[in-house]
Amino acid sequence: MYFLIKLYNRLFLLIMQATIIEIIAFKFLKDSFQSRGVYLLLGIFALLSFYAAWSGWESFEHHNETGTAHQEWARESWEANPDKHPHRMAHFGTFAFRLKTP
Repeated sequence: MYFLIKLYNRLFLLIMQATIIEIIAFKFLKDSFQSRGVYLLLGIFALLSFYAAWSGWESFEHHNETGTAHQEWARESWEANPDKHPHRMAHFGTFAFRLKTP
């Protein structure tokens, strides 16, 4: 019986703490968004986030295009080489141009 009472008290405290935290968080958000400066900062943050995503995607595409072009060149060069020892040819390096994954 004592265990059940202790468990009930712990659950009650957890629920009360969650409720108090929700009240404090709601008040914080309500007070924070009364200022117009917050909206300006959020707008700047959103623009910078979109720019970072766009430039990252552009970099990703450029890297893959460059890697593909070099891979094709390396493959042509490898096929144009005369037959050599297989172990030496295994170190030719075409694996270095693997495509990045998103």
